[in-house]
Amino acid sequence: MTAELDRTDPATAWMKRVGHAIRRERLKRSLGREEVAGRVGTDAGYLGRIECGAHNVTVVTIARIARGIGVHPAVLMLDESEATELALPTQLDAEDPALVER
Repeated sequence: MTAELDRTDPATAWMKRVGHAIRRERLKRSLGREEVAGRVGTDAGYLGRIECGAHNVTVVTIARIARGIGVHPAVLMLDESEATELALPTQLDAEDPALVER
């Protein structure tokens, strides 16, 4: 059983924001939840709960999801206008040290 989320908590708002960005970038690339979950090594239900903002994920998980979608992890931590304003790469660059699996 999952504890009720406090909708006024800034952390909850951040979880929802990250989840929305994951869904936005996944759908932009016409990727199904099952496909991304398979690439990440998790199940589609867990990814769905992340996208709904019901799960607090680690930075490592965000990086893995970003790799599965094919975007830089920072794109998933900003809203679309912020990512555009900062000119962050919206496509995966395999040479980026932030994306190298350790």
